[in-house]
Amino acid sequence: MKLKKKLKKHCPHLFEYPNFVGTIQSFVNKYLAIPYYISTNQEKIYKIDIDKYYNEVDYKLRFKKDEIGYLVNKNKSIFFKSRFRLDENGVHYVSNEMNNEKLNIKAPEKWIKERTADNKINNILSFINDYKIEILKKGILHFDDCYFLAENYSYKYPKIKSILQSRFKFVFVDEMQDLEKFQIDIIENIFAEKNSKTVIQRIGDPNQAIYNSSKKVKIECDWKERKPLFLKGSNRLTKLNSNLVNRFILDSKKDKEGIPKFIVESKGEKGIKPHLIVFSHETKHLLKGKFKDLIIEHNLHNCNKNKEDGFKIIGWSAVWDEIKEDNKNIRLQDIFPEYSKESKAKKEDFSTLSKHIQLFDENKTTLEAVRKSILNALIYILLLENEKYKTIVRGKEVERRYSKSEMIKHIQSLQLEEKHPLSYEVFKEKLFKWCFDLVTKKNYEAVFNSIKQFINTEFREWFGLNDSLQPATKLFILNFEKEVKLVKEIIKEEDISIDIATIHSVKGQTHCATMYIETFKNKYESQKAQIINVLTNKEHNFIVGEKNKGKNAGEKDAFGKEALKMMYVGFSRPTHLLCFAVLAENVKDDLEKYKSADWVINDDLT
Repeated sequence: MKLKKKLKKHCPHLFEYPNFVGTIQSFVNKYLAIPYYISTNQEKIYKIDIDKYYNEVDYKLRFKKDEIGYLVNKNKSIFFKSRFRLDENGVHYVSNEMNNEKLNIKAPEKWIKERTADNKINNILSFINDYKIEILKKGILHFDDCYFLAENYSYKYPKIKSILQSRFKFVFVDEMQDLEKFQIDIIENIFAEKNSKTVIQRIGDPNQAIYNSSKKVKIECDWKERKPLFLKGSNRLTKLNSNLVNRFILDSKKDKEGIPKFIVESKGEKGIKPHLIVFSHETKHLLKGKFKDLIIEHNLHNCNKNKEDGFKIIGWSAVWDEIKEDNKNIRLQDIFPEYSKESKAKKEDFSTLSKHIQLFDENKTTLEAVRKSILNALIYILLLENEKYKTIVRGKEVERRYSKSEMIKHIQSLQLEEKHPLSYEVFKEKLFKWCFDLVTKKNYEAVFNSIKQFINTEFREWFGLNDSLQPATKLFILNFEKEVKLVKEIIKEEDISIDIATIHSVKGQTHCATMYIETFKNKYESQKAQIINVLTNKEHNFIVGEKNKGKNAGEKDAFGKEALKMMYVGFSRPTHLLCFAVLAENVKDDLEKYKSADWVINDDLT
């Protein structure tokens, strides 16, 4: 957390016991979900990770070939979106995402005609319920599972609420607009009880509510403020940028006289005028270079804010979830092929062995990151094979999943046997060679083949794995595939490094300069009437959805409101330079309006 990094040197005690600074997710994990899971299962959670959870679901469904498996595979989103919830009697049920409605599955017409629909739907619901429990017991959790465990904990052991109230006398919750109802309910249920002594202060900006568990921009946030006080001043934005950002406010909380109570005002200097970068489909690959030229033109590469906050290119839509059928519409990856969501994340676990040996954190200067990634792949194979080790807990023998350290201990213990006198030495030598070759020689495919051979021979023998590995394990180590790796471009003379990211991922960040590139999401931003109105008017004098009539008017208003929120967040990142990159065909008739609204027009890429 950037806040933690900045504050810790000034007030280190704030981040020490008995205080807690973190996300709502990390709070729920630490104080509710993990303790409850351990007490219930006598074992630690293996991994709280969405990708890992989805991999588990995908592995299972691939090998379920019966009629129910066919229907579930055909509608995988049903499984992916299903969540465990707890009713008022403490009984769990499967819901659609994190709402309170029980999961409902539509039966095929054939089943209805055969009068087998009710029975088969019940079988599907039972399969989903049973397999979700199986994954949970395996220790692989979706983030939302932690809220289910937290609900269980507070229901079965209500005293935990008074314990947490005694521990935390004051609770400050920032970014309240991004919390969903089930997250708000956790806070309220624990700290806002009738006789609670805890004082809660909630801080947020409903205009920045762009998060949602279904990955849609929230038009209305779930948080309902009480007796609000308004913070108007911005220490980040220049006057020119704050005037522009202020026009994107969706809800200014006007009083009875129509005077807005929420305004974005700058406490800083006038600043650089916002730049409109007009490009074509043929010149989109030149956008990064253009951004660098503007950074140098305004001497921002020598600015202290460059070193502190850096430069970013951002967009709403990054990659295509489905196969792209034409080359016309643009998302970030169409402009920057090197962009990869998976390679950007500093992850420890991936869906295949091939990714484990390619997408490790290469910013580390030692072999630590790649070593950790290889070991993670090996313990995941033991998990897929359901291999456990025995240990004594409170005088009882229990079986537990392997951790990296326990896996290495097991290999070391084999040296005591005549059959494997050099097992640990062999493993150490192989592991070092794999790491060295990956970091220094980039021999990804050769190392992949070597590790795969090791898994099928020594590793399988050392851990007593079956002659035929599980289908999911075979899938995990199946083929080598060359991965797209994130590479930051750097101009040596000016040392300008530019990162590419989504708007969602930069929320809360500060940049020295930001280029917001419009991307296709139903439409491009500059094609939406509400956005054109805001961008080309100096005053915040328009009402969202104003007299938008005709078919699908409500839907069009919703798209416009979503774009307003995304641009409000994206445009409010930079301290100095803001650039908005738009397709020429979308703004060709409005350029004079942009000029009159104080945009600097850059059309040399058309």
